[in-house]
Amino acid sequence: MRSSLSTLSTLSNWLRGSLEASAVAVTAFLAFTLAPGLSRAETKIVAGIVSHGTSQWPQYVAEDLGWLKQRGLTVDMVSVGSGGAQQLATGGIDLSHSGFPEFIRAANQGARVKIVINDISVPPYTVYAKPAIKTIAELRGKTISIGSIKDVTLIYIKPLLASAGLSASDVDFVYAKSA
Repeated sequence: MRSSLSTLSTLSNWLRGSLEASAVAVTAFLAFTLAPGLSRAETKIVAGIVSHGTSQWPQYVAEDLGWLKQRGLTVDMVSVGSGGAQQLATGGIDLSHSGFPEFIRAANQGARVKIVINDISVPPYTVYAKPAIKTIAELRGKTISIGSIKDVTLIYIKPLLASAGLSASDVDFVYAKSA
């Protein structure tokens, strides 16, 4: 478990660097590709998000520093849970942040959606357990909270369990409705 904790710490540090790089990249895109100072009508973008979190930091920074307003943009971030692909496909929102499996499922079912950017290269998830649980194998028979029955967290938890010889049927899941 000690080496797992070391690996998790290394991954956490790398992820923090990746998130910072993503924030800089998205903010730079907003700051430099949209020519500042041009007179134009305000454009409102309704962005569906699972919930407010680190993936939205670039938008928070751009809004707080006035970069969006300078470029005639208003971004309305609306919490849509795991329904972003469906709302995007029906025209209820203009773009959506969500786990990519949701969009793959929607596209496979004929929805006209596209993945244009992935702002996180490493999944931003961590497994926390009670102090008495020292190994993954000790999760057998325990209750684990994940996003939903089709959420990306289920996709990630299955190999974690398999690494200790467990399957999804060896644990009980409760659903938080958000990753």
